Amino acid sequence: MRLNQAVEVSKKLEKARDSIKFLFQEKYEERILPWKNLIRNVSKKYKISTFQAAIKLTEDRGSSIFGNDGMTVLVILSAACDLVEEKI
Repeated sequence: MRLNQAVEVSKKLEKARDSIKFLFQEKYEERILPWKNLIRNVSKKYKISTFQAAIKLTEDRGSSIFGNDGMTVLVILSAACDLVEEKI
């Protein structure tokens, strides 16, 4: 992926995360924490990056307890954005 593509993807992810923050309001941190922990665990287990772990979770969501909706994907990606920003 070229740098300009990466920047555009990053902007879209941040916008999606901001939407989830708006929806969850003061409960954002509480609702996102389990997803952050899950992403960390998947990343560690498979020795993959934060976003690779998030993508793996979104791919697996249809056949698991996570549900099969777009909101779940946005929440998972929001958690991944937060984790990446925590590392910066």
